[in-house]
Amino acid sequence: MKDIGKTVFISGSIGGTRRYRVDHQAEQLRLQGVQCRVIEAMDQTFYGSFGEADVVILHRLPFSPMVQRIIWEARRQGAPVLLDLDDLIFEPAMAHQVGGYSLAQGEYQQRVFQDNLAKVRQTLMAVDGIIASTNFLAEQCRKLHPRVMVNRNTLSGALVRLSEAQNRRVTKGVTGECVLGYFSGTPTHERDFAVITGVLQTAMERHPGLRLKLVGYLEIPRELRHRDRITLAGPVPWQQLPALIKDVDINLAPLDTGNPFCHCKSEVKYIEAGILQVPTIASGTAGFREVITDGQNGFLAEDPVEWVAKIDALVSDVALRRHIGQGAYGHVRREYVPEKSSRQFVANLTALVKDIHAEGVSSRGSVSLYSGVQYLAHPATMRGRSHWYHR
Repeated sequence: MKDIGKTVFISGSIGGTRRYRVDHQAEQLRLQGVQCRVIEAMDQTFYGSFGEADVVILHRLPFSPMVQRIIWEARRQGAPVLLDLDDLIFEPAMAHQVGGYSLAQGEYQQRVFQDNLAKVRQTLMAVDGIIASTNFLAEQCRKLHPRVMVNRNTLSGALVRLSEAQNRRVTKGVTGECVLGYFSGTPTHERDFAVITGVLQTAMERHPGLRLKLVGYLEIPRELRHRDRITLAGPVPWQQLPALIKDVDINLAPLDTGNPFCHCKSEVKYIEAGILQVPTIASGTAGFREVITDGQNGFLAEDPVEWVAKIDALVSDVALRRHIGQGAYGHVRREYVPEKSSRQFVANLTALVKDIHAEGVSSRGSVSLYSGVQYLAHPATMRGRSHWYHR
């Protein structure tokens, strides 16, 4: 098999998941000389325009007539189709545990949400392979699909440059004030933050100089007193995040350890703080345990007692904060900048595509709209053509 030269991403998502799983991965591929085209799923003009693509990557797309036609056309042109996932969004029976379910208003929207998970599951079973963002998520995918690879979320070159500019500009002095930070990327994070509401109240009572900074889709919980020591900022563009994170002394990354959905979440909050030399305390989910060594490049907390103890330790010891922050920074620089991660991504992707071709998987025809099962007849041919470019 020849090396991968051209790749198409097709995404219907926006926000952080789109940046990390499409834009950042496309950047990694381009650094290794792979041409990439990023297509919006709602752009109806792209049908059939895969122009000699070596692989097509669908980002979080639920099964539909459009996905059915994409798979058929890609296979007709000899290009394996992969599904990229960064969340456990293919188990309809677990819909109530998925973050977005809490935003569904009424029974109808809840049914629609659950149906969407079922359709993502269909796509998962119809494609030729899966790219997952964590090892734990990959394990869940392997229960339904035999060909799964892991490519962890990494920083973009632009985010690294913005962060290093903050590292050069900001030098924190030794004062009696310590700032905790929580950065919410989506409205679903209120449930995550609730894990440590009581913890924060205890910590702020113990440490009169302790302040709390909240950024993003969040409201200050009523249970939290000491409002004069809490600042709240709304959602900001990602380009502004490095400056805001650099202003805090301790980054908080709580998740519900009793929820399998949370165990599949990646370490984005850790790496965004780590590149800024800011130490993170995170819940002991599978995703964080895969990358944080407790007491070296971060802290892990299993319950409220551990959360309080580890906040106490970092608040009381500037040298410890510096040590953990430097440990995180070194780890992120080694593993999470695109120049470092791109080579491994291309090697793993090439191996996966090679295996798919060796098994003859991508020549099986199309899939049933209703079940995701392979079949030999094909839907209407798609029209259109593609042009390739480097961004």
